[in-house]
Amino acid sequence: MKWISILLILLFLPFADSYARNTPEKFKSRAVAYFQAGMYERAVEEFSKAIELGPDYELYILRGKANLAKKDFDNAISDFTAASEIFPNDITAYSERGKAYAAKGWFAQALYDLNRSIGMKPDDGLSYYYRADVYYAAGDYKMAWADLKKARMLGQLVSDALLEDFQKKALSGPDKKGFFSVFEPRK
Repeated sequence: MKWISILLILLFLPFADSYARNTPEKFKSRAVAYFQAGMYERAVEEFSKAIELGPDYELYILRGKANLAKKDFDNAISDFTAASEIFPNDITAYSERGKAYAAKGWFAQALYDLNRSIGMKPDDGLSYYYRADVYYAAGDYKMAWADLKKARMLGQLVSDALLEDFQKKALSGPDKKGFFSVFEPRK
């Protein structure tokens, strides 16, 4: 009987040790589960714990997306900025930060990041999709329609209804605002 107890202890010891240790991976997996369940505040908390133990690019991106989902745009921008400082040659930080800037109505900053993302990877449909959204929000419907078509051509899922809406706005006459007006401060 004693040898069975020893065997069980030896079998479960590695699991007990890893269970007792807090690792970035453990916090990350919990955070991802919270994110997928729509519990963004809890996800941010778990991502923050993981970052404290071992900050890295992916953790900042994921926490930034959780902040974006809970409409905490300033913290999302901070996370995407931190990610871009760690790995400046990856487009995800720029495209996601552009999305966060756009959500705040900061179209000039959004366009700057999205243009940078597209410049780094011209075949990224998601960056064109985000930039189409920025142009549309800024009232530059022709540019929005052109980018939405490009996003679809590059494989981004774009509904026919959305494409038709952009097309109607683009062909209905002069844009509500011109391209350069997106660089003016919002009133």
